[in-house]
Amino acid sequence: MKYSFVFGKMGKDASPPAHPHSNGADGDASSSLPGAGTVTSVAGMSVAETDAELSAEFVSSARFSESFWSTDERCISVLMHKLKAAKQTSNDILQLITTRATMEEDLGKRLGKVAKSALGSEEVGSIKEALRTVRAEMESSAKTHSDLARQLRSEIERPLSAFINDQRNKRRAQTTIIQKTEGDRNALRSQLRKLQEKRRADTKRVGDLDLQVNGLQGTADPKLRTKLERAQMQQRATEAEYVDVRARLKEADAQWFNVWRAACDVFQVLEEQRIEYLKTTLWTYTNLVSSSCVADDESMERIRQDLELINVADDITAFIQTFGTGSPDPSLQAHGGQSSSKKHSQADADTMSS
Repeated sequence: MKYSFVFGKMGKDASPPAHPHSNGADGDASSSLPGAGTVTSVAGMSVAETDAELSAEFVSSARFSESFWSTDERCISVLMHKLKAAKQTSNDILQLITTRATMEEDLGKRLGKVAKSALGSEEVGSIKEALRTVRAEMESSAKTHSDLARQLRSEIERPLSAFINDQRNKRRAQTTIIQKTEGDRNALRSQLRKLQEKRRADTKRVGDLDLQVNGLQGTADPKLRTKLERAQMQQRATEAEYVDVRARLKEADAQWFNVWRAACDVFQVLEEQRIEYLKTTLWTYTNLVSSSCVADDESMERIRQDLELINVADDITAFIQTFGTGSPDPSLQAHGGQSSSKKHSQADADTMSS
């Protein structure tokens, strides 16, 4: 599978750049690396890997492993900052999706509750039909938003969360290797510095004793000669230890180069995957939300179509035909005259005020 080769490897041996990160404490401890074209794991296993094959696995021709080197730890801090910022962006997008899904769930529930209300139950005629359509479309819209919330969670939120966790685990695996390798180098550097100081002290002590034994002070005391011999033995032991530690630091520097180069490859692959995944994620998000908006617009169009059918005159007529209580009594009209009309008007006013 694409990229899979790089996640388990420690590094690809190759000639170091002009200024690799942190040379050894001693000038003779510079890296001397084996030939290019192999991949070395933590266990020391190697797998053939040509530069052409390796480059074919990357999207970009520009390479982290050729661009992040320094004589101090700046190369590490810059790349680690980038990875931290990338992780934050992924988490921010996850939070965006989670928040939107929660909002859609809440909107779906609220619309569903409103759709169950007795909206226009006492109406008659065309407006009753229009309000019935409003309720039906509101119920449909509630389902649309609830479905959108479920899709956001199942198609984006959960897969994105798993992707973020997978990337975190792969980053941690590499940073653990980097920290261990750099820790080993720092320990060897510290040990080498102490041995350098001890070498200087041993050399001075041997020189002083040699001067006392063979100098201008006459015949040497046998005890001084014994001290000189012991000092010389200590000097040889220190020198042997120094040579050993320097050689180990040289190997550690070579291993560090391989580890950091491989980590750069891993980090680049993670970044390329992350950017592509986020692109796909946001594309899916826009498609889902867009589909929901289209459904809402179609729903509103159906409401508009029913609103256009509302006829005020017909609705008034329908109300009268359905609930009318009868025509006025002609006899009351004939004898009631103006005073009767005034009485009825006053009675109606009293009824309305009460």
